[in-house]
Amino acid sequence: MDSSNTLKMKLKEKYITASIISIILLTTNIFAFGIGAPYHENNPLKISPGESVIINFNLQNPAGKDLTVRPSIRQGSEIIEFIDSSDFIVAVGDSIDFNARVTIPSNAQINSIYPIEVTFTTVEKAEEGRTLGLGASVGRRFNVEIIPISEEIPKEEPKLPTYFTKYQLAIILGIIIIIILIWFILKKKNNSKKIKYKK
Repeated sequence: MDSSNTLKMKLKEKYITASIISIILLTTNIFAFGIGAPYHENNPLKISPGESVIINFNLQNPAGKDLTVRPSIRQGSEIIEFIDSSDFIVAVGDSIDFNARVTIPSNAQINSIYPIEVTFTTVEKAEEGRTLGLGASVGRRFNVEIIPISEEIPKEEPKLPTYFTKYQLAIILGIIIIIILIWFILKKKNNSKKIKYKK
């Protein structure tokens, strides 16, 4: 086996290894960025005309790298506002609470519904602070139901739904195992080619 073929095989192995590592990192970042909130599509916020309430969104970054996150309101801007609308950083292995305020007009009609949708998108920035591009995003969508002032609102705080389920973790582990198996198969194939060339 001549030196040119040996060089080609080494470059091919390095390319395959780099591709697998990139896929693993990309998969980890996509699944790692999560959000928790007390309200969702099956649990609306019930509030009366003229009232205001603070909603807490919990952003989670358990793996990967530090993330710069940009909040945005896609629907419901007439009643919801971010208390701090600037970009913020969620360090790897950490979570951060992000607050928004929902304010209902005093003349809002009883039984009316306001749909709300907010998103949080990762932002890639250069050292000088310029935005290079937008990455993965997570969001939360829920309805705000207007109820009579006399109607009692349960005082119990709704539980934050867990973003990472056992099913999602199983998918992540499955993808990683498949990638490792592919890597071993390709490596074994390359080794068999080396033995063949030596003969």
